[in-house]
Amino acid sequence: MKNLLIVAIIFLMAGCSDEMFEKGPEFDLLKSGMKSDQGRKVEREFKMLDLHCSFWYEPAPEGFCPTGIQATIYGEGNCTHLGKSSITEKFCIDENGLPVLIEGYFTAANGDRIYYLEPSRDDVWIDEDGNSCVIITISGGTGRFENVEGEYLNCYLIDWENQTIEADITGTIIY
Repeated sequence: MKNLLIVAIIFLMAGCSDEMFEKGPEFDLLKSGMKSDQGRKVEREFKMLDLHCSFWYEPAPEGFCPTGIQATIYGEGNCTHLGKSSITEKFCIDENGLPVLIEGYFTAANGDRIYYLEPSRDDVWIDEDGNSCVIITISGGTGRFENVEGEYLNCYLIDWENQTIEADITGTIIY
């Protein structure tokens, strides 16, 4: 019985040819190992968990910040779509000591970047764990992330004494 089943499978496989199936443009992409999105942007999950950052204050470039003081945040972690990567953020400090004009970017090991813009501090809220949270807009990139879009939730805890930040980033990225 087993031998009969094996013989039937062999005949079935021998009788099949790829001409029986219609091959669209996706076939060549699949053969080459690429994903087929037919030129459309695809929405994907975007995460960077357990991000550890340091921050410091320094004089801002001439004319960049009204108060002349800027802050820099730098951290490293593992991010979906980027792998081991870094995050850099620069912002001005206003007269009340609050951040304004917040811009930043993620950098992959190969140098590709994802840029983001953070809204004003009026849009920050505190979650049930005591973390500050804000929704951030992804605003372009370089390399394979050129014309990228999306947004993510950044929930973070600041240690003012040690000038460090712990953060979790979750959201979507479209490219």
